Amino acid sequence: MWQPPPESCRAFGRTAGNDSSSSRPHLLMGRIIAIDYGTRRTGIAVSDPLQLIAGGLATVETRELERYLTQYIAREDVSVIVVGKPLKMNGAPSETMRFVLPLVARLHRTYPSIEVVLYDERFTSAIAHRAMLDGGLRKIYTDGSMKIASPKPAPVLQTKSEIERRVIGIVFQTDPSRIGTAEKSKLGEGNVHGLVMALKNTATDIQWSHEENNLEDVKDCWSKSEIYSDISGLHNYTKILDHANSIGGIEAYPAFEAVEKWNDMYSINEYRPPRNTTGWFIPSSGQWWDILQNLGGCPAMADKGQQTSSDSGDFRWLGQGDVPAALNAWMNKIAADSKNDFTTGDRFWSSSELNQFRARNWNVYSSDYVCCDFVYKKWSNAVRPVLAF
Repeated sequence: MWQPPPESCRAFGRTAGNDSSSSRPHLLMGRIIAIDYGTRRTGIAVSDPLQLIAGGLATVETRELERYLTQYIAREDVSVIVVGKPLKMNGAPSETMRFVLPLVARLHRTYPSIEVVLYDERFTSAIAHRAMLDGGLRKIYTDGSMKIASPKPAPVLQTKSEIERRVIGIVFQTDPSRIGTAEKSKLGEGNVHGLVMALKNTATDIQWSHEENNLEDVKDCWSKSEIYSDISGLHNYTKILDHANSIGGIEAYPAFEAVEKWNDMYSINEYRPPRNTTGWFIPSSGQWWDILQNLGGCPAMADKGQQTSSDSGDFRWLGQGDVPAALNAWMNKIAADSKNDFTTGDRFWSSSELNQFRARNWNVYSSDYVCCDFVYKKWSNAVRPVLAF
């Protein structure tokens, strides 16, 4: 049976109220129950334990509602109960408000350790749809379609039509401010919805390049703030490809050549990028930062002080939990031959340079830390590509 990721795994979400300021990262624990009260029958929905996705749970006779909740809460960990606040379109209470307020009071008394919240239910369908598009984490398929993803993805698809829609990656970023200008330019301003991390590595032991050249158009990332702000891997990747072709071929840049094999639209290739995407590229250091923050649950990556720090050099962040396990939780139900699990000590190239000799790489460990080092381009690391859609 699938188990939730370790406590170190953090996810983005909003608290149950209407306050948009609650969009900062926070630790999510326990299910949220949502109640759509009716005088005869009441609908109940529930989230997963990480509060990332929700679905219908039951529709019960209203007179049986509280008994049903008692039985459910006895066997499941529930941290929040959200009750729809019945208001008319003009903001005045509807007729059912006189039933809802006593219910909320009883829930407070019965479950003092559970937060009980009244939520304005007007427009919630539209709000939920917008939140799904703007903030949800999704799986992306080979045909370009998407599905909301949780750390418990659906089993690998088996029918012919489902095989054609094989999951190829996990969305790790949907914040427009964290998507680079090259990615937006490639797909058109306003057409970029997010960034996707591939399920597999294009290579596990490969050099960044054979030559020593500090490209003027590729940002040198010395400090933490420079690493965090380098958010356009596609820009770096394109400039490096342009340079490689200008000197006679991409063979001088093996890590980039490996990614280009995935982008070959004329080969029989299960990793070919879907339509309406940028194609695969090597993530920048800032994009690796977002992967470790949003999927790896690393609290240091969410720290504004770290994001703006002028400290330079190699970096090690302690107290980050079992990062490979947190990353693997997002791929838990993907078949083993369709993914490369993260293991402790894995080292991944970014497309960010330091100077003519070195480039930035990222290391993940089960022993409570992650690293961002600058290493020689002629050393060998893994490549985990990303794309924008």
